[in-house]
Amino acid sequence: MLIAQLAVLLPQLLRFPWWISAVCFFCGLWRVLIFQQRAAYPGWPIKGFLVLVSLVCLVVQWGSMLSLDPWVGLLLLMFSLKLLEMQRPGDVYQVILLGYFVALTHFLYDQSFSGSSYTFACVTMLTASLVGCQQVRADLRPWLPLRKAISLILQAVPLMLVLFVLFPRLAPLWSIPQQHSMAVTGISDRMAMGSISELTQSSELAFRATFQASLPNSQFLYWRG
Repeated sequence: MLIAQLAVLLPQLLRFPWWISAVCFFCGLWRVLIFQQRAAYPGWPIKGFLVLVSLVCLVVQWGSMLSLDPWVGLLLLMFSLKLLEMQRPGDVYQVILLGYFVALTHFLYDQSFSGSSYTFACVTMLTASLVGCQQVRADLRPWLPLRKAISLILQAVPLMLVLFVLFPRLAPLWSIPQQHSMAVTGISDRMAMGSISELTQSSELAFRATFQASLPNSQFLYWRG
């Protein structure tokens, strides 16, 4: 399951700030030490401190929680911090369920064929982990959960294709802005209708202009700067 969790987290950790990766690595390392009986489960003071520090860092990093990126970051942190209190079978199911939601967030940033294939593989690994939780200890076979997971996924593919083709594309009732998808001030040499839906200010240099004669008055210029 830890391998599946790492696979699901990896694409997002490459996009998000380094401190989120540090928290996820810390939680994963502590979980491994617990499994090896070299560390105990953290108490509520430690877990509460980690949650509080994570929330403060999210607000400091993005300034507010009104965009999509901090909420995805919060989901990544919840997914990792849950490892520190995973003791009962129900906790394992919750972590795997959170893993499916983390896998869905991949499509918010990458909808290419390679990205979709990777997410598909992550979902298969999560399903294999779910199947493995149902195995009897007397019949533990490492590759059996993966084979069953692949079989289940392949059975679901026809239904997925039918829903993809026939289900109507409904516009969302509400949406959260994504900072990485906003355009910045400054127009490119090619435009199309609807190519710019949102703008955010940028302090970067747009262009330089030189004049053979003296500098014209600003009222005769079509830009300000």
